Amino acid sequence: MIKLLLGIRMRLMMSAMFGRKKKAVGIGLIVLGFVFYFIIVNGMVIPAIAIATDGLVQNGIEWVIVGIVLLAAFCLCFIGSVFMAYQQIYESKDNEMLMSMPIKPSQILFSRIFAIGVFNMIYALPFLTGTVAGYMIGKPDGSGFDAVFTGLVVIDYIGMVVFATMITCIFAWLLSLVLGKIQNKTLISTVMYIIFFVGYFYVIFNLQGFGDSIAKNGESIASGLNTFAKPVYFMAAGATEHNVLFTIAYMAIMLVPSVVIFWVMQKSYINILLRKKYTKRVDYKDEVASKRSVFVALLQKEISKFVGTPMYFLNYGASIIFPLLFIAYLFIKKNDYGSLVNLLSVYGVKNESALPSILAMALYSFTSTGSVMTAASINLEGKNLWILKSLPIPTNDILAAKAAVPFVCLLPFYEIFSVAAIILFPVKISTIFLLLLMPIATMAFFSQFGLYANLKHYKLDWISENEAFKRAGGPTIASLTSLGSLIALVLLYIFVLSEYIDFYGFMWIMFGGLVLGSFILYTLLRANGHSLFMKVE
Repeated sequence: MIKLLLGIRMRLMMSAMFGRKKKAVGIGLIVLGFVFYFIIVNGMVIPAIAIATDGLVQNGIEWVIVGIVLLAAFCLCFIGSVFMAYQQIYESKDNEMLMSMPIKPSQILFSRIFAIGVFNMIYALPFLTGTVAGYMIGKPDGSGFDAVFTGLVVIDYIGMVVFATMITCIFAWLLSLVLGKIQNKTLISTVMYIIFFVGYFYVIFNLQGFGDSIAKNGESIASGLNTFAKPVYFMAAGATEHNVLFTIAYMAIMLVPSVVIFWVMQKSYINILLRKKYTKRVDYKDEVASKRSVFVALLQKEISKFVGTPMYFLNYGASIIFPLLFIAYLFIKKNDYGSLVNLLSVYGVKNESALPSILAMALYSFTSTGSVMTAASINLEGKNLWILKSLPIPTNDILAAKAAVPFVCLLPFYEIFSVAAIILFPVKISTIFLLLLMPIATMAFFSQFGLYANLKHYKLDWISENEAFKRAGGPTIASLTSLGSLIALVLLYIFVLSEYIDFYGFMWIMFGGLVLGSFILYTLLRANGHSLFMKVE
């Protein structure tokens, strides 16, 4: 039975990422995303490892940087999968069906944890390859490939992933106990997610700086790790010193608690799934219901779905977090942007005069990222889509309500971002109009593009809601298009058009293109929206 459950769970993961039909375009986009992530993380880890190894090897403590990167990988595995574990283990739609079958709770739980472990293994892969490559590059003796080191590091990373997965699952278990007793899950989940979100990017963006800092303070860090984090010492020193006994001790420290955690979780798994969840008591009152137009009712339904689905809200609502944090930082540093310029100097920024242009492109990036939330709106209807289809409502009203949600929920924040940019930097009247109009044009294009992509690439057979907006064709295509357009536009201006027009002139061209593209998408949706919507099944 456990083999069957594992097979089903892995097929569901593949289906969630590539779709049931496994179209070549969808597979290509997902693979491209993995490759992009792999290259970015390796690009940060390899220099950090190489710089620190070169500085630490003469003192015989090169194991320090290997241990630090493993800790970073552990933290990112935990942060990146804790909410997914909560959804997969305790909120999965097939829990009731599996509980009604003669299947042991431990088998159900193990199949879910195994799938999360596979995800974490992929997540940690660039840290593994970056560690091996950076260590080989950083060794002053130029000894080349070290097979023993590589083998032991692979074993260490497997142990780390197992332990990180179990810590993730035990935290998801505690999360389920807390969320099961409160009403406003969205607010609590949002606060917790923001904490994880900030921590995740803090680790990622500081990896390159870690190498130099660790090289300068290697001995004190080594002493601290050896005293207070003995497993990290066993892991890293075992690999760099080819000490198999250290590796065995490390694996025992990782695996024994993991087994204990699994045993505790499977004992209470069924009780957690069967417990009565909190529901707000509603007292009936005999009163006249307010009358609303069809469009307003549909829009309220879509907004309620957005703000009432924690992970959906966090996945796209997070696009307003960065602008608000960024603007707060700019106001705090209003009279001294030197530290920000130093941070951006790696990208060629030399002085503060470039900041308004960077801010303008950041505005485009944030707006396009949030606007494509419409790429998941049809997916989230799931098995209830037939209800919308059966109602005597024009399809154009249904699609318009879905496209309007980002305008209501997100656009005001982007406009605040624009107003703040106008206050912070001296700009011309024409630029003021540009900064105020650009979020509207960007949102008009990408909200309709996301909706059109969802009509063409949909997924209704999801088990966890996460699959509807994180691992489905429409959202993936829309998100990669948003990111790809930003990169393409920046490269186009830098290498082609910068000699002919200034940056804000280029942005006016962008604005015109977005308006034209919005009109074309509007025409397509008006003409083909009904037929495409009826084909979704």
